[in-house]
Amino acid sequence: KIMKNIKFVFISLLLALTFNANASVINVFTDDFESGNLSKWTGKNGGPTTGSIVVDPLDSSNHVLNFNSLGSGGDIFSLDTVATTSTFTLSFDYMGSGSSGGGDGFLGLSLGLPGSHTWLFGNSYPSVTTLIDDGVWRNYLVEISNPYPGQSVHLMMEDFRAVAGNAYFDNILLADTSAIPEPSILALMGFGLAGFGFASRRKLRKP
Repeated sequence: KIMKNIKFVFISLLLALTFNANASVINVFTDDFESGNLSKWTGKNGGPTTGSIVVDPLDSSNHVLNFNSLGSGGDIFSLDTVATTSTFTLSFDYMGSGSSGGGDGFLGLSLGLPGSHTWLFGNSYPSVTTLIDDGVWRNYLVEISNPYPGQSVHLMMEDFRAVAGNAYFDNILLADTSAIPEPSILALMGFGLAGFGFASRRKLRKP
């Protein structure tokens, strides 16, 4: 609980520093799925999604994103788009079940719901970073170049190809690092991301 409170403080600070005046275009998108709803998300073409919030299989006090069925071309999309000119910082936790065909979770960026899109992370798929499938939570923290320079993008995820319900996501953070010009603010954001990563890595100690 202490770690989760620390995470909320840092993320709230990031949002306060970087929130855009347009409610649909922001510089930081984050969700830890503890709200009990998917109000920040929508399905393909603005319709329903098969994503659902479930209890973490390794921690009954935590809630995470899971999927009720397989999909392709994106299953769940952030309602808000993240504005960018060049680079993103992306952090998230992922767990593949490690059984029944493993986990086939995918995460990427899309111009629409869907539109032109690029998968960044996945399982056994060309040109994406592999998500490790071993039944434990792993944190991924990377800086990536915007595949659509100058355009705002949606975050998108899906469960693809294997068995529905065996891919889990948590602690999503997508930030436009290029939209923060002041060095002092950038340093503060880096400190916040470090705290966010530290808080989420508590899951790695789970049996």
